[in-house]
Amino acid sequence: MADENPLIALARQRRLRRTILALLCGVLVASLGFSLSLGAPALLNTTYVETYGLLSVVGSILKLAGLIALIGVVPAIIFGLPLHAMLYRLKQRNLFVYALGGSAAGWVGYGLFARENLTVELSMASVLMGAAGASVAWLIRRPDKDAQQAPREAHASIDSNPTST
Repeated sequence: MADENPLIALARQRRLRRTILALLCGVLVASLGFSLSLGAPALLNTTYVETYGLLSVVGSILKLAGLIALIGVVPAIIFGLPLHAMLYRLKQRNLFVYALGGSAAGWVGYGLFARENLTVELSMASVLMGAAGASVAWLIRRPDKDAQQAPREAHASIDSNPTST
């Protein structure tokens, strides 16, 4: 890799940064959605909101989202990164496949952390939020665009090395 073209190295660094950013944003979106699904009854209960105040209820939901995000990073790293690498190598780079993988990771992650409190509603919410988080990660990372950029990067390396002709 010492003779690697600087443009290709820069493209790899950008892909790595986008992958990390996509993973974190996907976890944040999934955790916020999951905590909203848990806190929606409190928001809809007017006596609860009148008693504790709207800001208190929203603050509690955001604290819960932060806690779920901390917990959600573990399944995202354990399942999300290897799944991304596997799908990338298999050239399965469309949104549907990533959302399906995210929903499976959300379901398995929920099952690992909530063994005693398994409910249908929460498992469905974890599946949906896993799919939403993976979809957000896909929209940021856009692995389908890498296939289109690879020929341009190879062409740039040929153009920058005139001795290769």
